[in-house]
Parts: sequence; C-alpha cells; structure tokens
Amino acid sequence: MGDQQSWQDLATRTRILSGDWVVPVLAVLSRGSRRYKELLNQIRAAGPEYGTPSGERTLHERTLSNTLKTLEARGLVSRREVERGIPPVVVYALTDEARRIIETARSAGR
Repeated sequence: MGDQQSWQDLATRTRILSGDWVVPVLAVLSRGSRRYKELLNQIRAAGPEYGTPSGERTLHERTLSNTLKTLEARGLVSRREVERGIPPVVVYALTDEARRIIETARSAGR
C-alpha cells in the first residue's frame, strides 16, 4: 500500500509541475519574491539553466498571467497585493509547498 501511495504522490507532483513555463517561473521565484514585470523580464532574459522551453519562444504576458494563476490555484505561488491602486502593486512568491517540491526535485537529481 505504501508503494502505491508513493506512486500516487509522484503522479500528483508531476501534474503540478506540468506546463512549459512552470519551471522557469519557479526557478526565478526561488531566488526571492518578484513583482509581475520583474518576473516577466527575468524569465525572458533567462537561458536554458532556468528550464526555459527550447526553440525561439517568447514568454507573453497572457501566458505568464495564466501560469501564475494556475500555480496559485495549485498552491505553489502566493499573490500578495502590497499597494492598492490601478493597477495594484502585486508581489509573487513561492509557498512552502513549492519549496518542498523544489528541494525534493533537487535531491532526486543528485
């Protein structure tokens, strides 16, 4: 029964990390909280070391927005409004769950 549970956990974690831009978002946020434009610019400037999809692909704002919403719904990214206004100033950060998943992945890769 324990072995079956570990496979189910692995399947869940794999689904959580699916998506072309998930790993680059997590990689940048693993270095600290970021505002939306900071995150966008850093991912666009990042190379393959951040897990960016191969080929001539550019991260579009709508794609980043959808990725962040998905990661927030999955409990991996927190969204905090730090200043009200139009538009509001929002900061994104990793949750403790995301940090655990990243650490597990790093350990498995060693």
